Amino acid sequence: MENTNSRKNQGPQPGGFSFIYLMLMMLTLVIWSMPGIRDSIGEYANYIFYPLFGLNGKYPIITLILTGLLITVINMYARHYFIDWYGMAKVQYKSRQLSKLMREAIKKNDKAMIEKVRSFQQKLMMENVKIMNDQMKPTMIVFIFGIVIMVWIYYFIFSLPSIYRSIYLPWTYPSGMDLALGPSIFPVWVIVYMFFTGTVGYFISYIFKLYEFSLRLKNIERLERK
Repeated sequence: MENTNSRKNQGPQPGGFSFIYLMLMMLTLVIWSMPGIRDSIGEYANYIFYPLFGLNGKYPIITLILTGLLITVINMYARHYFIDWYGMAKVQYKSRQLSKLMREAIKKNDKAMIEKVRSFQQKLMMENVKIMNDQMKPTMIVFIFGIVIMVWIYYFIFSLPSIYRSIYLPWTYPSGMDLALGPSIFPVWVIVYMFFTGTVGYFISYIFKLYEFSLRLKNIERLERK
């Protein structure tokens, strides 16, 4: 009974979502490495995404940008919905303060203070685990959609005529570079896609954070006026 109660009092555990995330990663690798499954998913997804982002196959770079923008906005919106950015900032602030108190307690060899700080750190760790689990929730939601998007782009790029698959960079002029070049698991288009999604994702995440904190400040100002 004591063990059961202690487990209940421990709060959220970090392993659950990590296991699901690992399983989704393995599923992605299976789909990616099996052409039959990959092409079937890509073919069905093509009926939805080609009219929206295909641009008649003439502008694959713009297609990559648009799909990257779509998945980034969906991911950031899901993260914004599930994650308490203000709570995360509070936990980070408390963690820094407790670390400072711990250093001072160790320096003074204050054993009572050390134990007290450790107790607070354990409680804070539970809060941090909850935030980590909240971060994983949108990842699970968006991950499946992201797999479908990536498989469709793979299908889309390799179904294009070679003349439309070429991108022209200063070091590839005048012949250009084929987006389908490179290993089957990591062709050139994946690098281009990751570059755009990473860059755009940073700015979109920053905007969502500013929006969240501005709402918090407005709520605080409203409460102070009352």
